[in-house]
Amino acid sequence: MAVSQEIADSTDWLNTPLNGFSGLENALHCQICKEFYETPMITSCSHTFCSKCIRTSLSIDGRCPTCRASDQASKLRNNWALEEAVDSFVRARPAALSAARRERDVVEQSKRPGKRKRTIVDPDNTEMLENGGRTTRSKSRRIASSQASQQEHVEITDSEDDSDIQPETSLDGLVNCPLGCGKRMKIEQVDPHLDRCEDERTQASRSKSHISVNGFGRITQPSRHSFKPQERLAELNYSLLRDQGMRKKLEELGIPASGSKQLMVRRHIEWVNIWNANCDSQHPRTKKELLRDLDIWERTQGGKAPSNSGHMNGFMRKDFDGAEWASKNKDEFSKLIADARRKERN
Repeated sequence: MAVSQEIADSTDWLNTPLNGFSGLENALHCQICKEFYETPMITSCSHTFCSKCIRTSLSIDGRCPTCRASDQASKLRNNWALEEAVDSFVRARPAALSAARRERDVVEQSKRPGKRKRTIVDPDNTEMLENGGRTTRSKSRRIASSQASQQEHVEITDSEDDSDIQPETSLDGLVNCPLGCGKRMKIEQVDPHLDRCEDERTQASRSKSHISVNGFGRITQPSRHSFKPQERLAELNYSLLRDQGMRKKLEELGIPASGSKQLMVRRHIEWVNIWNANCDSQHPRTKKELLRDLDIWERTQGGKAPSNSGHMNGFMRKDFDGAEWASKNKDEFSKLIADARRKERN
């Protein structure tokens, strides 16, 4: 998304004639990141999430975030139909939203009281105008003559030969193909050429549609596997690896190998999720771009993260005790619930 563009939100459709699109856009959002699906993957329990989102979630607790059923990253499958639907909606969204807002503005403008307008009376009529003014006979004559001068009368003569319109010939006696294929021929060759030209254009359009793009503007299914797919990375049994062995694995992958073993394990898990999500994508990115994503993780959650963000990482641990956290913060939760209910009543 361009920097100058506003951030897309489903509430943009509210207060427009297309307010039903708000629910449609929400249905195209991942329930983990709350953004439009990016490389949507369907789980074995038939729930869909972004590839990176669900892989990260499964690496934490091995459960579906929606129904909490046990699942594995190896069982994920691409949801191609949903991906095409999201891409089509995202492309059509700006124009549709702009049209909806224009329609809303027109409706609101029509509800406002308008100014009284002057109306031109008949040239022979000397009644008062709407604004209280008076039209004299001399003024009405000038208006009538001005209107008459602006009208143009065009005479159209019928021709008996209209049904037999012939292509325009040039000095060399040849005419261009009426269908626009660029070929030139004698006038008596036009009719036989039209049949062949139409068949050639039909076959050419069919073959082009098979090798280019489909109705959604993306590569068709056969070309989806035209490139050599990248091999996915397997998770390791980290308990069997010592610090040196873990560091060697990271070096082989070409990612940073600094820090404690715990940090290296977290870094490897993040890299596996980034890499495998890229393998799922129909438009895979380069390794340099993936390393940039890993660097962002390193500076926000990894070894370079600020020290005051340590308590936030506790939520992502497998041994995080949700019940204890809820009990400890029960009063705060109750206050938030009460505030929300109070706002709803107001």
